[in-house]
Amino acid sequence: MELIRHATSIDAPTIVQFIMEEAREAEALALDQSIVEKGVKSTLVGAVPRYWVVVNQADESIIASASIYTEWSDWNNANYWWLQSFYLVPSARGQGLAQRLLQQIANEAIEAGAIELRLYVHKDNQRASASYVKAGFDTAPYDILIRKLPQKIE
Repeated sequence: MELIRHATSIDAPTIVQFIMEEAREAEALALDQSIVEKGVKSTLVGAVPRYWVVVNQADESIIASASIYTEWSDWNNANYWWLQSFYLVPSARGQGLAQRLLQQIANEAIEAGAIELRLYVHKDNQRASASYVKAGFDTAPYDILIRKLPQKIE
């Protein structure tokens, strides 16, 4: 059996590992682990949950994680919840855990007054896209545009 819970600082190393693996699998990227560690640790502090983990209760191992960030909509006077860093270890895939984790996050978003769950998925990640569609997501009428900025030197 699996337990879905909010992540704590103790979970940070596993979440970092999952984010590194997700980037490698989904986009063939090698992220700077020290930057990811700082990013995860900074979001595990505070009153609003930002990460969830799925724990295999048989051995207490973490087998999945996901995070959210919020975007305020002045058009709707409410938040959108954006999903990111959604990862399941390979042995946990295809068992309905992604759907359970997505539903748990959706339930908490509703309780918090959010009006939509949103996410972006790499255009070549068909398996993830299919899983999100199965969970009720639709293609949005938007393109994601980016503008890279120079890094601030500290």
